[in-house]
Amino acid sequence: MADENPQWGHRRIQGELARLGRPIAASTVWGILNAAGIDPAPRRSGPSWRAFLSAQAQGIIAADFFHMDTMLGKRLYVMAFLEHGTRRLHITGVTAHPSRAWATQQARNLAYQLDTRTKSLRFVLRDRDAKYGQSFDAVFEAEDMDVPLSAPRAPRMNAHCDQVIGTVRREALDHVPLMNEATPGKSSPTSNGTTTGIDLTEPEINDPLMPPGSPPPSTTSEAADSCTPASSAVPSTSTGTPPDQRR
Repeated sequence: MADENPQWGHRRIQGELARLGRPIAASTVWGILNAAGIDPAPRRSGPSWRAFLSAQAQGIIAADFFHMDTMLGKRLYVMAFLEHGTRRLHITGVTAHPSRAWATQQARNLAYQLDTRTKSLRFVLRDRDAKYGQSFDAVFEAEDMDVPLSAPRAPRMNAHCDQVIGTVRREALDHVPLMNEATPGKSSPTSNGTTTGIDLTEPEINDPLMPPGSPPPSTTSEAADSCTPASSAVPSTSTGTPPDQRR
């Protein structure tokens, strides 16, 4: 019965046996399956989900949404992609009104940003959110990438992305007052009010002694040139008289 129905666990088999007039404890069924070398469902064919993520980490990029609230009470939605192999997080866009068309555009932005690096990626992991749609998958399928879906109500299947998003919340968003879509990072606004090109992994030099918008500090050579006395820059005149005869 377990061989013919690989998705059945020991409790399902115990229930089917009870319907056939063979009442038996679920623990007994589990012991029989374990002694026969049959793994618990649904891991009877192929590796487990954890083993799959570990073996294919270099070729997996996960997609997910998360939200943040501004100081004015407006809720914004962020599109995030996480490379499992490098833990590099890509924030492709922020908007107050996510839609399928917007999510598809973020997929195109990511594909353009990755460029030739998409050849090393094989899977785009996402959940079953209705904001993705077939057009979202088609962007990555055009790059010869598969789009496996996580199981319904199984957030742990995309746990890597959730952990990194939690870190972004605790380390950045909880300490930065947000006013609008352009606040979360350096970006270029588009015509529809969204932002693209945000990458939280790129470090930004913040000097507490410099006001916002100030130019970057000059280099050592520039500072040395600026400190040169003005008198040394003026060429000295010579009268042609030897030094010992000058008065």
